[in-house]
Amino acid sequence: MARVGVSEIHGRGLFATRSFVAGEEILREAPLAAMQDVANRAEVLCCGNCLAFLDVDEGVRTQLAAGCLTRQEAHRALEGTVCACACGEMYCDEACRASHRSHETLCVGKISDSDAAAHPLVAFKTLAVESNEILLLAADLLVTDRPAGFVSEKWDDVVRVAATLRGEPPEDGLEENLRDLVATAAALLSEATGRPVTPDDISRVVGMFEQNNVGVRKECDGFPPLEGTALYARCCSANHSCDPNCDILYEGPPFVPLEARLVANRDIEGGDELTISYVDENADTQTRRWATAEYGFLCRCPRCERDSVSSSSSSSSPDDDDVDCDGGNGGEPATQPPDDAVAATRRVERDG
Repeated sequence: MARVGVSEIHGRGLFATRSFVAGEEILREAPLAAMQDVANRAEVLCCGNCLAFLDVDEGVRTQLAAGCLTRQEAHRALEGTVCACACGEMYCDEACRASHRSHETLCVGKISDSDAAAHPLVAFKTLAVESNEILLLAADLLVTDRPAGFVSEKWDDVVRVAATLRGEPPEDGLEENLRDLVATAAALLSEATGRPVTPDDISRVVGMFEQNNVGVRKECDGFPPLEGTALYARCCSANHSCDPNCDILYEGPPFVPLEARLVANRDIEGGDELTISYVDENADTQTRRWATAEYGFLCRCPRCERDSVSSSSSSSSPDDDDVDCDGGNGGEPATQPPDDAVAATRRVERDG
């Protein structure tokens, strides 16, 4: 239904192999890697492997959502589908528990209370929760050697390019702090797993996630939704547009493995490039463009160009000379990126 190919928008993209009508499903796929947000775990019970909502007693879910029941108490209600080491991880069935390959390496349940304070795996997970949860997803990918197939820029380079595109001065010490963070994370993960993990490994996997992951929000009637992040082989290959022709949806029964559905939001012809929005489509043009800098480019889709022309026309007046148009970019208007930002955008578009 869709293929990955060379895109005029940005390096590579996703293309329709036939025509689709509005509302038609183009594809659905399971994630290459996915993670439930740490905060969401406190109120929503999902399988640690496939992220299906756990089919537990409604009273248990209600009490958990209301904060009247701890995860450990809910854990006891799921005897037989929990981690054998009682770490708190839960599963929808035995097959999912057996399939969760990374958990055997990353489980903290085998660590005694007396050893926990000094154990590198506990230290790694604490570091991830306190700094950036994506480190947990990076560890999951690294210990199972799963290839992702996406361009993997270093995390500090991703942050630097985003700031350059927005015309912002470098944040004091930020890049050095990120390099220190990945060095610490790599050392802890290496010691904990006995596998060689370098700072470059961590940095590139996190950079890849930062530029390619999509948010997950799946509803469950009457209860809080599942919230997290995921990486998909095909859905995440779709390029951005502020007027996309597709949406990523998480619909369907709650007690089934997580899948993303790519759905046409208007009629699409065979061969057309499939696009999704990476940012809030309801935001103004400059906000949308600045938000796309996180993904390594400033959006210049047809909608952005139309909105820019419309905004320029409506703001013109005979008194324009009296208006202070400085946007902090060397006297350029706030909606005009500096020359180095334009150059960075062109490099990203050229190199894919």
